[in-house]
Amino acid sequence: MFADPRRSSLRLLLLPAISLLTCAAAAPLAAQATFVRVGDLTVGRNGAAAALLSDGRVLVTGGSRAAASGSGSVISVEADLYDPSKVAFTATGSMSTPRLFHAAVRLNDGRVLVIGGRTNASTDTPTAEIYDPATGTFSAGPVPTLFHDGLTSAVTLPDGRVLLFGSLVVDLGGNLVPAPDVELFDPTTGTFRKIGALNEARRSPAATLLADSTVLVSGGTTLSPDGQSPASKTIEVFNPATGKSSTSVSMSEGRFNHVAVALPDGRVLLAGGTTGANGANRNSTASADIFDPSTGQITPISPMTESRTQAAAVRLQDGAVLIMGGLRLINTTTQTQLQSAELFRPITG
Repeated sequence: MFADPRRSSLRLLLLPAISLLTCAAAAPLAAQATFVRVGDLTVGRNGAAAALLSDGRVLVTGGSRAAASGSGSVISVEADLYDPSKVAFTATGSMSTPRLFHAAVRLNDGRVLVIGGRTNASTDTPTAEIYDPATGTFSAGPVPTLFHDGLTSAVTLPDGRVLLFGSLVVDLGGNLVPAPDVELFDPTTGTFRKIGALNEARRSPAATLLADSTVLVSGGTTLSPDGQSPASKTIEVFNPATGKSSTSVSMSEGRFNHVAVALPDGRVLLAGGTTGANGANRNSTASADIFDPSTGQITPISPMTESRTQAAAVRLQDGAVLIMGGLRLINTTTQTQLQSAELFRPITG
């Protein structure tokens, strides 16, 4: 018996529509969230810090870059400005102090507080400085009470105060070691003070302000990134009102020196970072998770276009997340500084 050609034609017409409907119905979050390459930094750098300015531009400060001689690397005082309307980076004024693994956070008056970090391979600085977008210059700022090498992010609370995570203290042997202490900066008085503690001492964690004014603190490591401690998979939520923290779910893999950025709908993007259980097996990752505070759940999504650790990231005014620079790391020994930048868009339509 021969097939009815009209039925065959109908099946051919319907197949694309059925396929589209099936894909749409089954599409996970990963299919609705994409990373897209955009412009390059003025120079490749890792361990930089970024802050969104009031006018929508992004300030990128410091980090480690290749030496002018072409051999080795140096810690930078330079800063870039990213303009989303031009999809381009340009240089702005330089800091007074070279900084690596520091934090940068916008204050309520529009200026940017730049805190801590390393000035060379083994020296941590307790200093801070302030960037004024109106003049494009940096000036000396208040002095924190704790060292903050490995501080990948700080957060500004709704009342304008700033929380700092990833502090270090001096142990009995004279070494700087991670501490669970949380420090608060009050711009009205220009002073720092300790206000509470995390459940875990974390070096190189990421901190993100949630919609209810609590702070999500994710990943990190308990020892130096060159040590033998594993990258942490855990996350916890710190409450500034009580100074206490509650432990939540775990990420899809351990991360430190990763990025964590709140999305417009209240969820948090957790991406990249260094993984691995010991010094010989440290690798950067392109993987990414979404944390939903309303459900307390973690969902893995599509990876970034680049494997990155020590990258800088900030959410733009249109809701997209800009991720810049960083380091491609393979078994600790192979390191490539990245000049590239990419955008994460939660919904591509």
